[in-house]
Amino acid sequence: MTLASAELIPTTARPPARLENLLKKAEELRRHSQAENTRRAYESDWKHFQNWCANHELDSLPATVQTISAYLSDSAGNAKPSTISRRCAAIKWFHEDAGTMSPTLHTNVKQLLAAINRANPKPKTRKRALRTEEIKAMTDATPEGLIGARDRALLLLGFATACRRSELVALNVEDLDFQPEALFITIRRSKTDQTAQGIRKCVPRLSGAHCPVKALENWLTLAGIESGPVFRSFYSRGGMRPTAMTSHEVARIVKRYAGAIGMNSDSFAGHSLRAGFATAVLREGARREKAMAQTGHKSQDVFNSYVRDTDALEDNAVYKLGL
Repeated sequence: MTLASAELIPTTARPPARLENLLKKAEELRRHSQAENTRRAYESDWKHFQNWCANHELDSLPATVQTISAYLSDSAGNAKPSTISRRCAAIKWFHEDAGTMSPTLHTNVKQLLAAINRANPKPKTRKRALRTEEIKAMTDATPEGLIGARDRALLLLGFATACRRSELVALNVEDLDFQPEALFITIRRSKTDQTAQGIRKCVPRLSGAHCPVKALENWLTLAGIESGPVFRSFYSRGGMRPTAMTSHEVARIVKRYAGAIGMNSDSFAGHSLRAGFATAVLREGARREKAMAQTGHKSQDVFNSYVRDTDALEDNAVYKLGL
């Protein structure tokens, strides 16, 4: 068959049987081009849009600019601007996935989105970063027993590694490399490493009473965990589950112990560990590039957004008042 004749075969023709399995595999791989959380959010948003269209007797795919405009106007009354923007991204993805031009790219839709954002200005709220002395107090408040040992290890390791919640709960024993002077951790996949090349982090063994490596070793020994998920949930009636805990549980643990030492638990979340690391090490004089190596940030602008208060205090003009 010549190249010219091959070009005449329509793209809708059924592929040869020997290619079907490969094409199915390619489709499965393509579906995993997005992070799992993003994929779930898009599927939920797309279902929401489909239901809205069905209730208004409109086509969802392909949708018209008028349909999208009406949908956004309706959503503006009961959804956050960030949610509406995400829904638009989901609509765009499903249209492009079907080989159809997305109506969300139209100028009218973009202008409508901008108007919705202007009409609902909301400052970005950030949870407070945890300080080193607060982490120490929180871990000292952990109870005796398995749950206390787990929580202590989680808080100290999360603080020292500057890991995201999702990275902490995804850790397996096989990702840990205990050595005489330090613990090396391999983060298999992270938000900034979607190709799963892996990030290796180092936590030195410390001589004090709040050594993250010692706390982790103690937890694994007490729990008898030799493989699989490092941080696990417990059944309501006691007993450890074989599966990993969720990201939401990390946030609840941080809030619980923040409240236990008299702080406002609503001011903290799982992210307070990561932000706390960045703030604490810079306050103690660590080089910014060394801090970024631990957090895994590649962009200084993004890293700087994690640094709570430290940059604002450095050479602050108020010091010049002489008060």
